[in-house]
Amino acid sequence: MNKSVLMSIQPKWCELIASGKKTIEVRKTMPKLETPFKCYIYETFKKESNSLKWVYGEWRPVVGRKGRGKVIGEFVCDNIETLRYRCDGYGDEWHEWNDEYVDFENMCLSEGELEDYLGTSNGYGLHISDLRIYDKPRELGEFRRECKQYGAENPLCDDCRYFDCCRGVDYDESDCVVDGLMPLTCAPQSWCYVEELKD
Repeated sequence: MNKSVLMSIQPKWCELIASGKKTIEVRKTMPKLETPFKCYIYETFKKESNSLKWVYGEWRPVVGRKGRGKVIGEFVCDNIETLRYRCDGYGDEWHEWNDEYVDFENMCLSEGELEDYLGTSNGYGLHISDLRIYDKPRELGEFRRECKQYGAENPLCDDCRYFDCCRGVDYDESDCVVDGLMPLTCAPQSWCYVEELKD
């Protein structure tokens, strides 16, 4: 398997990446791959209730959808920087991000936003290069990841930790595993390893 990474990214950050303004993606953990490697951008979606409508004598929330829930593009991660947080060890008297490693402008984050996300832990800045936004977004089901149960003497899907995830609406048991790879039917919380797609 030629490993790549599929990353779940919120719509507001996807817009900044697609515009070329955001060239560093910040994460709490980093993939265990040598750079350079390919990253696929999954734009998350969620249902939102941000207004009310009068229906049959009562106010009901109008549910909208934010984000596409599809893979909108890809980039090459050509470098990963460790974002180091320094403090004096005596409470809140002195703390800062090491500016040598932290590029707030290209992360499109303020110091406060970075601290809200990472706390006082170190993080990782994945450099975005060779960005390609697809003309037509791709479905999650086009991507495959390694099945942890494949090759076991008696592989039992009921015991698989991905059981709920791989029972999507269009689930077909015959498609469960092909050459040790299973299709993605739900988005990763942060990122996951996937097989690199052929163009």
